Amino acid sequence: MPKTNVEYWTAKIGRNRARDAEHLKVLRSDGWRALVLWECELRRPRYERRLVRFLENENPARGERE
Repeated sequence: MPKTNVEYWTAKIGRNRARDAEHLKVLRSDGWRALVLWECELRRPRYERRLVRFLENENPARGERE
């Protein structure tokens, strides 16, 4: 969470998550798989494992954050 303007960012992140959930729902209903990675996650090595698991998995992904 950002340290400045917390109220603004909390609301914005909440709206983004709601929008993303709706988009994921539509994608899944159309037969797509989706993986959500937030920019802040890219600084951690764990995202690489999530990406590899997602790409190797032939079953539909949940599209959720782990």
